Amino acid sequence: MSVPEPIPAKIQSPRPVVAWGGGRFVRISLIVVVLLYLLLVGAAYGWFHVIRGNAQVRFLDVALFRVRQLRHAIAEQQFTSAREELGKKNYRAAYLAFATAIRKDPDNVPGRIEAAEFFRALGSVKMEISTLEEGLARTPGNTALANRTFALLTATGRDRNALDLMHRLYGDNASGESAPLVETYRILATLNIGDEEKARVMLADHPEIRRYALAQWALADVLWKSKEKLAAIEILAVSISKGTVDYQEYAKLAQWEELGGLADDAVATARKACSRFPGEVAPRVLLIEMLANQSPSSPDVQKEAQSFLKESKGQVEAVAALAELAGRKGWVDLERSLYLAAANRQPEMRMLALFAADALAASSRTEEELQVLKQVEAQSEDANPAFAVQLRRREVMAAGVRGDHDALRENSRFLAAAVQASDPDSLETYRRLFVRLGYKEAAAAFPNP
Repeated sequence: MSVPEPIPAKIQSPRPVVAWGGGRFVRISLIVVVLLYLLLVGAAYGWFHVIRGNAQVRFLDVALFRVRQLRHAIAEQQFTSAREELGKKNYRAAYLAFATAIRKDPDNVPGRIEAAEFFRALGSVKMEISTLEEGLARTPGNTALANRTFALLTATGRDRNALDLMHRLYGDNASGESAPLVETYRILATLNIGDEEKARVMLADHPEIRRYALAQWALADVLWKSKEKLAAIEILAVSISKGTVDYQEYAKLAQWEELGGLADDAVATARKACSRFPGEVAPRVLLIEMLANQSPSSPDVQKEAQSFLKESKGQVEAVAALAELAGRKGWVDLERSLYLAAANRQPEMRMLALFAADALAASSRTEEELQVLKQVEAQSEDANPAFAVQLRRREVMAAGVRGDHDALRENSRFLAAAVQASDPDSLETYRRLFVRLGYKEAAAAFPNP
């Protein structure tokens, strides 16, 4: 009899052992990380609001590490600081604040334009240009920035720089929204460097610029230099009627109207400028000039000049502006009276003496002009480069009128050195001027780019 095999007992697998100690460590670590994160975010947020006083930074911007928004908020605070320092006439602090703001938020176009205007007010054209060019390289499609940049370059004799920049950013034919603006300034710069035939072809190839509203001033310049003078005058007159212009447009329109034989219109434009900018020197001097152009012997000219001097109370700026006009017009008697009247009040008389030399030159009294210039030169050994440019330019022109080639050659070298020291970007402008005047010795002193 066989014995049955025993039934094996049911084998149970062991229960898994849960590592409760490891789980607690992970959870505690996560809690610590979160707490540290919140602590750091709170500290950063507090630093922005309490230490830096920047209320524009939001908690989520810090918490989510929104770098762009943070940089923009910091830049806005710097722009605000710059405006405050500018109001206090603390120009150094304003300069640093503007520079920091642009560095923190380089794509802020309105802020960049504001900073450029500040640099211009300081007289730093190079800083203004670099600020605008750097911004345009980042946002070439921004029409406001392009308009400012190319207007500045073409107005300061940097036309080749403008053409090079256009070629780098837009190629030979611009496209997109800013294309008409770019082509307008391309034609203007081409005219300014003397290539009138090429500019004429370009103007014919781009009829659309005549209807473009955002570069009217540049278009007016293009048409004026293209001999379409009445059309240029009409564009500026319409621009002024809209009330969205600065004084320079009034001055240009008045000068164009006078050159175009519209003397009465020029006087009317000058009077509008005086009404639009009351209390400012330049519009009053413009009115005196236009009245003199309309009728040189009119008593209105002397009356307006006397009224202007009386109201300005002999301010240096007013006397210098009127003296500069008298020099250009050849009003020797007025220039002499201004010089004598200012002799006891103004420590710096050399500039007035140069204006007196201008008046003598305009009256064809060349020998007397030369004597004045020699006297000024003898008193100007310590002159800064900017004044040296003013003096040497007049000496070059005087030598050219007399046909004194040796003096022309020597004074041109002195002038080139002074321009190189004060504003090297103007070298090409002077070279083109002397080429146009036929002063070969003078042109040779300036490098041909």
